[in-house]
Amino acid sequence: MPNIFISRVLKDNSPFLSVKEWNVVGMSLLEFSSIENVSFSLDVEVVFFYGKKAVDFSIPFLDNNILYACMGKGTANHLEQYGFTADFIGEGKPEDVAKAFKAFAMGKTVLFPRARHSEKSIQTLIEEEIEVLDLVVYENTKKQSFPFPAADVLIFTSPMNAEAYFEKYELGKEQVVAIGQTTQR
Repeated sequence: MPNIFISRVLKDNSPFLSVKEWNVVGMSLLEFSSIENVSFSLDVEVVFFYGKKAVDFSIPFLDNNILYACMGKGTANHLEQYGFTADFIGEGKPEDVAKAFKAFAMGKTVLFPRARHSEKSIQTLIEEEIEVLDLVVYENTKKQSFPFPAADVLIFTSPMNAEAYFEKYELGKEQVVAIGQTTQR
């Protein structure tokens, strides 16, 4: 039975846990904390969320008079759990999402609540044509120590998770899978 590691905490309904022939361990190699005294009262028309954590740390600021955009379906579904609907849902590579989002947001002011160490993939691709407001709402840092189970396959869900792993461990005979283009880089 192969041992599989994925760099995210897995929910009970995760498809990774449904394959009985795998021994799967899900664990984030990052820690998250809110930034103190963050608020915004700026006139924004659209809020773009890169991921679920950005939603979680932005909930106190949200209202129904703003349009919401999400990097993908998972983030949109997470936003919906708080009672808000995504008006734009990206699909595909960051370049494809940026192109589609640019058409959606042209002429609007867009707020990007994000982690301190975000890649800012979409906002850097559109900031010359759309008014972009940047707001760091949470801190994402690498865990300094973590127990690591033996794994045959390593699945990394973000660049920082991969960095945290490779700062502590060398790649052996494991196979590596990256979710997303920025993580692959």
